[in-house]
Amino acid sequence: QGLRPPLPRRSQRLVSPLGGCAPARMSGERGVEFATLLGGALVWAPEAKATPSGSPGIARAALSLCNDKAESTAVGVYTVPHYTSATYGRAFGPLMLPDVLLFCRGLDAALSRQAEGHRLVLTTPRGNSEYRANAAVLLGAYLVIRHEWTPRQVGAALVREASMRFCRTWSTEIAEQGVLTVRDCWEGLAMAKSLSFLTTEMVQNDEKMKVTCAGYEHQVHRYDSSWIIPGALMVGADP
Repeated sequence: QGLRPPLPRRSQRLVSPLGGCAPARMSGERGVEFATLLGGALVWAPEAKATPSGSPGIARAALSLCNDKAESTAVGVYTVPHYTSATYGRAFGPLMLPDVLLFCRGLDAALSRQAEGHRLVLTTPRGNSEYRANAAVLLGAYLVIRHEWTPRQVGAALVREASMRFCRTWSTEIAEQGVLTVRDCWEGLAMAKSLSFLTTEMVQNDEKMKVTCAGYEHQVHRYDSSWIIPGALMVGADP
């Protein structure tokens, strides 16, 4: 008598690639929500201090997956070619295309090595909404490109992250809310996938991923240009 009742376990939804949701239960820290993906093989646990209870698994800081297949350590962070970080203002993302593909390839390889019945738990630093937004874009990219999820299905799994916003590049206004959302990024990636600008092979094969990243980086760093429609429409700066 006089003791608080135990906290209820947080209800979770197991989201399938077909958009259906089956109820699932996972224990977690108070105020932390988990999304169980791909039949339980993958768990999105942003800002969690520990892995959810249940089947065995390993926890990874989400953006660290960008490093698994990278040949440079300067990955998984927001950059603008030809400019120093001091000029970015409050901008923090989204990340560049090579980061997207490196993350997707790293995640796909990690899941392929995973023992049956185990799961990979992706976490983000507590209180770091910028990291969380960037990681959510990349996780959505993987689900869209590799598993053919729609942005709507991704949004049903990553509800809180879908509406997160990115500041304008160079912005210094503290009160700025931003316009571009995480969901907008998923929509763009889905369009690129539907038009075969991005393909499943790019996240399944190291060589295809490296060739795509190298081509993008060559154009951006040498010519300050990028394809909008590959082979048809290119945009460039400082012509």
